[in-house]
Amino acid sequence: MNDRVAREYSNYGDIAAGLRVFVEQLNEKNRGFDDYVSQIDAIDQQVTEFEAVVSMLDKRVALLEKKMQLAVVLPELFYYVELNYTSFFCFSGI
Repeated sequence: MNDRVAREYSNYGDIAAGLRVFVEQLNEKNRGFDDYVSQIDAIDQQVTEFEAVVSMLDKRVALLEKKMQLAVVLPELFYYVELNYTSFFCFSGI
């Protein structure tokens, strides 16, 4: 009986040793992924900063577009008002 139990526990020891080797291999592979994870985190941080810059530039471009529209529209508006003002005084006899 003791021999049978000893063999059974010996088998458990072999299984535990095999599991230990397997876990060590998994830990080794996991350490290999740590480099990739840190690179992904760095890329994510750079993308976040890039998105902030793009957003700022988008707002700046929108502001410049509005300024350009005003630069084009206002002279035409002043010219239109000036023509109507002159026409009003010329035709009204004032």
